[in-house]
Amino acid sequence: MSDDARRRAARLAAVTSAVLIAVKVALALVTGSAAVLAEATHAAAELLRTIVAAFAARDEQRPGGVPSAAGRLEGGIVMAAGVVAAFASLRSLDASVDLALAGIAGLLGCALLARLVAARVSAVAKDTGSAALAADARSLRSSQATAVLAAAALALVLLLDTEFPDAVGGLLISAVVVRVGIELVQAALPGRERVGARELAEISAALAGGPPEVVGYGRVAARTAAGVRRIDVDVMLQAGVDGRRMAVIAEELRAEIGRRIPGRRLVLHLRKPVGASRKAGGGNRAAGQ
Repeated sequence: MSDDARRRAARLAAVTSAVLIAVKVALALVTGSAAVLAEATHAAAELLRTIVAAFAARDEQRPGGVPSAAGRLEGGIVMAAGVVAAFASLRSLDASVDLALAGIAGLLGCALLARLVAARVSAVAKDTGSAALAADARSLRSSQATAVLAAAALALVLLLDTEFPDAVGGLLISAVVVRVGIELVQAALPGRERVGARELAEISAALAGGPPEVVGYGRVAARTAAGVRRIDVDVMLQAGVDGRRMAVIAEELRAEIGRRIPGRRLVLHLRKPVGASRKAGGGNRAAGQ
């Protein structure tokens, strides 16, 4: 599939997320349900995570660029929202839930929409090998699951004639929101996972057979956030390589390494060597501190 297909799928995921937020906020206002309010917060958190990932991917692909640290602030905001939603759920024990049937119908409709769009985005992600689209699909599936949970809480409110299940559902969904915030913060932190021997060998081989301007590599680090494994590699270049050529080199190396170890988000940091030039394979083999 072409880049156009990836862009269309990304736009579809973003528009769907925005629609889900609007519908869930409206349902929360109509029903007064803490579970629905927490679900609207969750949908907003998932959309924010998608936006942060998109901006981070843009910054990371710049030659010599460094990972975006924006996720730390956004993660803190999302965690705070999850805590506020949890307090709202606790306070809802003395509140009433109105139009529960309308809330159930609306939430199930949101769950169905999220499922259909997630299937479409996931298919494009599989065909194109896009880790970003795969993350978008996972976010939509998460919204689907929590929408069903909120609908179940409202159904129990109707059956038991008590608001207690609504509060419990709100607390459970608030915990999911806090988890999303933690993942956003983790995505902005330096890699701390160990790079596997096979991954390191494939990276070394790709660099050794890469463009002649590549003279070695330094730090290799990894981390996993939102189910996507990211590998950062410091690539050492000859002196005098201009920015346009660096962009070409980065694209060639990203394609070759991606072919050797698919399903990873590759972040290449192109550097000018400080010491003597050595071809990749003889460089430092840092194992992801």
